[in-house]
Amino acid sequence: MATRYRLFRPLPTILLTLLLALPSASAERGPKVVYDSDFDGYVPVVGGIERPDLVVGRGDDRFPATARQGRRKARRGLRRERKALRRGRSWPAPPPPAREADARWEDAQAIVTELFIHDSNEQPVPGARVYRYSNPSFYPVNESSRGSRLFGSYRYLPYAFPAHAAQSCAERFEESFRSGEKELFQAAAADLDEWHNPWLNDSASAIRLPLEYVGTSDLTGRLRVVTGLFNVRDPERFPRAIVPSRMRVGFVVLADGYQSQLSERPYERGGLDEERSLTLLHGPGFRLFGSRAYQVAERLFDAIDLAPSHDFDEIAARIDRIVETLKTLVLLNPREEQQPLLDEAETRLISRLFSRAPPQHFLRLARRAVALTPNHPGRIYRLARALAAVDRGDDSASSRAASPETASEREAEMLLRRVIELDPEFLPALPVLDELLLRKNAELALRTRVFRAALEHYPFERFLRARLAGIALDSGHAARAFDHLRYTWAATPGLGQDQQLARSLADYYWRMGLPEKAGTFTWLLTGHAPEDPFVRVRQASP
Repeated sequence: MATRYRLFRPLPTILLTLLLALPSASAERGPKVVYDSDFDGYVPVVGGIERPDLVVGRGDDRFPATARQGRRKARRGLRRERKALRRGRSWPAPPPPAREADARWEDAQAIVTELFIHDSNEQPVPGARVYRYSNPSFYPVNESSRGSRLFGSYRYLPYAFPAHAAQSCAERFEESFRSGEKELFQAAAADLDEWHNPWLNDSASAIRLPLEYVGTSDLTGRLRVVTGLFNVRDPERFPRAIVPSRMRVGFVVLADGYQSQLSERPYERGGLDEERSLTLLHGPGFRLFGSRAYQVAERLFDAIDLAPSHDFDEIAARIDRIVETLKTLVLLNPREEQQPLLDEAETRLISRLFSRAPPQHFLRLARRAVALTPNHPGRIYRLARALAAVDRGDDSASSRAASPETASEREAEMLLRRVIELDPEFLPALPVLDELLLRKNAELALRTRVFRAALEHYPFERFLRARLAGIALDSGHAARAFDHLRYTWAATPGLGQDQQLARSLADYYWRMGLPEKAGTFTWLLTGHAPEDPFVRVRQASP
């Protein structure tokens, strides 16, 4: 009997241990999940904040429909996050690189174009810059039959982007693109429509024009371009897209000394090989810009030493000596055209220096370019952008605190207003102008007018929609804000790069009494969870 009692003696201890272990076993089932109608599904709550990024990813447009699915996906997401952080990687993971085209895909879906670019004498034009567009272009709309406001299924809808608009767009912004603002024209991959998908291109809240830079012609005047326009018919990558039966692919060609040229053709399907021949006609300045002397001047400008230790007066003297060699090339032009042509040549040559100029030289070069061509919107904008960054640096938009306006900021704002006056469609000026208005805590009505005017010219630009959504949230017009969000990067990963929009959403949900949701956007904004999501996070000035 005593032996039997000794056998059962450990039982109470074992039972007690099992009971104490039950809560931890339950906890291992996954984090707490809650149903969120804004996401139309179950969202995990980790550290006191909602973490939708743990249960959705690029290419996945549905939140879990049940709590069980939500916990399972959240566990997987947490494991991926911990693994990424242990290896020193960012989370959420950056977008994957554009998919390389293979021969099978080219044969089945692509349009392979061999361009031959030549002058009126059938001589090849090397170094011609080629931009591609499609008509129609497409924009995504966030649609959900069950009322999801921040996430849903994207429907891709067409809108007209005619040839004259593409040509005007390329001519207007090309100098900004060539002097370093590469975000204006998305660098083209062979698979054209990779960049239409918000899940694959949500890493920056930048302006994206519906035009792509595809490269320059070689010494024989040729360029091979692979276009994947008809990928938009793929129901998996572009669900519920509205695609016309016939679409056009066009190219805009620009070369120094020549008039711009374009070529556009209609197609009903992919899987085609074609050749196109484009003839470039001489422009008014061909005798100058097409000369051997101008090409030598370009090489000499590329060799100018712009080290910060160099005195700018020495750099300016060298610029003058190089430009002096070009004067004989304009003597055959009418007298009233000679000096404007030389000024244009000098300004184009100066533009070659901006990508490597240190800040102290950049500003003086930009002023010199504006002095030579005072009515050129792109060059005025470049100077304004440099002035806006003089006192605060490039990350000044991260703070909403109003601060005294500096002389550089006042000049920058005046110049940006001049840009918009000269060219109301000069879209890149708007983000810089809005940043300046934010710094001095300008009225929301003024910022609204600026972006609404631009929206008339670019009704499908996601950046403008995002800014108007943030302004509407700050002014208490939530319904209007969420209507704008349907046309912008409302998908969760992308919000982490649009700091203004993430901050506006955090403030909105805080005012609604939803600190867990507000903490979501604080996490997307700062990259880490607040220590206490129930205490409003103070945004520190940089």
